[in-house]
Amino acid sequence: MKRCLIALLFGLIIVVSVVSVSAQERNYSNGHVNWSPDGKKIAFASDRSGDMEIYVMNRDGSNAVRLTDAPGRDAHPAFSPDGKRIAFQSPRAGSGKDTNIYLMNADGSKQTRITNLKGFAGVPCWSPDGRKILFQFEADSDGDNKRWHIYVMNADGSNMVRLTNDSANNQVPRWSPDGSRILYFSDITGKNQLYLMKPDGSGKTRLTDNSYDDGAAAWSPDGKRIVFQSVRNGHREIYVMNADGSNQTQLTNGVNAFEVVWSPDGRKLLFTNMERGKTDIFMMDPDGTNMVRVIRTQAVDLEREKEELLKLHRKDRRAHFETDAESLLSDQPEEGLISVRNGKISQTKRTDTRKMFEAYFKDAKYYEWDDLEPPIIRISNDASMAWMIVRLRVRRTQADKEEKFVYSGIMTYEKRDGRWIKIANVSTFE
Repeated sequence: MKRCLIALLFGLIIVVSVVSVSAQERNYSNGHVNWSPDGKKIAFASDRSGDMEIYVMNRDGSNAVRLTDAPGRDAHPAFSPDGKRIAFQSPRAGSGKDTNIYLMNADGSKQTRITNLKGFAGVPCWSPDGRKILFQFEADSDGDNKRWHIYVMNADGSNMVRLTNDSANNQVPRWSPDGSRILYFSDITGKNQLYLMKPDGSGKTRLTDNSYDDGAAAWSPDGKRIVFQSVRNGHREIYVMNADGSNQTQLTNGVNAFEVVWSPDGRKLLFTNMERGKTDIFMMDPDGTNMVRVIRTQAVDLEREKEELLKLHRKDRRAHFETDAESLLSDQPEEGLISVRNGKISQTKRTDTRKMFEAYFKDAKYYEWDDLEPPIIRISNDASMAWMIVRLRVRRTQADKEEKFVYSGIMTYEKRDGRWIKIANVSTFE
């Protein structure tokens, strides 16, 4: 059994080391998020390499793949409706003074500039049929009177038409799912407010009306609701409203959101949140609940994480003395703990394990459940995985029969929704 314990220990060390490799680059920013049409991928921009580039990752934040590698800030990726191409902005051409719109295949190949403008063209958005692209542009030729205006063009960059012609800054255009309206924000009143217009630029309608800045809005997939960020309560929070501007409701409290997008199935919101000067990507339900961080960019406080794990260890001790099965299993997943014991691997659902411990604890009383040496704890650099080795002296009575033994175990933990969850246990006795 000792040989088995050592072999599995080394196996766990290898797993944790693999997890921590991807976490060596930290304290960078991620943002400018966009879903693939099938909802399986997320395109985003990150400066983890030292320069802002375009990446694609799985929706859970795993397997981030870099698509661009050029000087300047490549940003604001947008999947085409068929998922085959990505539009984005880049200043890579010439001296880097001008930013233009580019297209590439979804795997990063065939990167092609489709505009050749003097100024800053960015934040592209595809029409639902994939034939047009909206973008915002600030022209150098406007001199001291530079303003952001919204343009539309064919997907190959031809037939460019300006849609806004007032003296305001008009930004972040977004097609409605049926293609009949364009959502954007404008500071024509002195503060950024949300507006709608028709695809030809006519029929402008104001949606929000307050003395604070509203912006960075996105449609729900069915076109019935709009999610947006606003500073109306003193913080940059996320709100939702009906597509006609009614029923404006605050979803978050205490974030610093800069952009938000709806998942294609309508079940999740993805947003960028700024903390200590760096932006992270978060996901939550459309009602603001179940918020989780998709990518962690801030350095992890490993000592704090270690203390959280030690709290779980102390909790387990109390649970034995109090014969509390619910407390003992509170950090285990519903699918059950993977257990290695006596040369066998098993997994029992938490509900069944609870029944077993409840029956077992009825006749049990613990007098000792004490560390013979301090627990050994190792945590991956991104605090997504950890393991703990313990060696305990146990003295108990079971059906009035006294037992004394030494228990040694390796517990593997996974961070889920901000909590450490015990997913596996290797145990031996002497």
